[in-house]
Amino acid sequence: LGQEHNGGSLRHRAHVAGIAGIRKSGIRQREDHPAMGDGVAVEHVSRDRHGDAGIAFAYFLDFDAPGGASAFARQQMLRNAPGECIGFGLRSTGHATSVAAGEAGAKFRGGGTMAYETILFEVPNGAARLTLNRPDRLNSFTVQMHGEVAEALTQVEQDDRVRALLITGAGRGFCAGQDLADRAVAPGGDGVDLGESLENRYNPLIRRLVNLPKPVVCAVNGVAAGAGANIAFAADIVFAAKSAKFIQSFANIGLVPDSGGTWVLPRLVGQARAMGLALTGQPITAEQAESWGLIWRAVDDAKLTEEANALVEQFARGPTKGYAAIKRAIRASWSASLDQQLNHERDNQRELGRSADYRDGVAAFSEKRKPNFTGR
Repeated sequence: LGQEHNGGSLRHRAHVAGIAGIRKSGIRQREDHPAMGDGVAVEHVSRDRHGDAGIAFAYFLDFDAPGGASAFARQQMLRNAPGECIGFGLRSTGHATSVAAGEAGAKFRGGGTMAYETILFEVPNGAARLTLNRPDRLNSFTVQMHGEVAEALTQVEQDDRVRALLITGAGRGFCAGQDLADRAVAPGGDGVDLGESLENRYNPLIRRLVNLPKPVVCAVNGVAAGAGANIAFAADIVFAAKSAKFIQSFANIGLVPDSGGTWVLPRLVGQARAMGLALTGQPITAEQAESWGLIWRAVDDAKLTEEANALVEQFARGPTKGYAAIKRAIRASWSASLDQQLNHERDNQRELGRSADYRDGVAAFSEKRKPNFTGR
């Protein structure tokens, strides 16, 4: 199958080759993808034939297309049903960007890695691992990173086989918050609307982490400053290397703590310590953060990855529905009366008592074996 689409000047050409082994399903749809401008047509097979389709390459001959080939690949991953999609791995051919499919899709279905530029994302054995990957900038956020994190979280949310999430950082830092060199937040002559950045990027991120119906573990491998610290605090369980530091650095540039900072800090450490952290911008160590109740555990640097991985893998084998209910119940308790919380517990137990995981958990206890939780 070859397809050329003339967008006036033949700016782009998509050549999808080597379709084989397609019996009943055939070609499902054709798409003009906005990430590649108005000149690309892509034809592909229906989901149930992805495993048999030997799609070789799609060549995009215009590097300046809006969003580029990587945007096409990332969005295409999400257009298909989770776990049944074609995954793309990007590589340069010297004159074009090549998007390899078929094999890459099979690899992703089994827990492979999807191509991103500012994060690393993989899903081995049901435990998703999201690594902020701008180590030269201490993994500070840009608009692009927000977009890629959002896409990865969509995969975690939509794929029932993904049952836990680990977030960490590459290099010597976890996250330095916002990259102030990013044009979206760099002050101009009339200032900048930072509220737009919070409304459209940071606030949705915090809400998604808090409300994710699967356990979220954060491994803070280095400095966590500004929004980076508060993103960590949005996780359900936070490990931190003993060399790590947490800094509410907003006051140092004339701002208020955001990304949930003014809400979570007084609830975790009380008003006096919250005020001190926010007003002085002084860093605290991981061990101090543990003693104050800001994080779950401070661990030796060499053991951080091992301990965080072990816990997220434990969660990936656990009773996912029960974990989701625990998250909801504990977070709801902060704004509920005792009577409301008792009713909430009753409703949760009523629902979970009918779950397959509860039945197997009780049977495993009686039979003196490990439970085989399925997340249902």
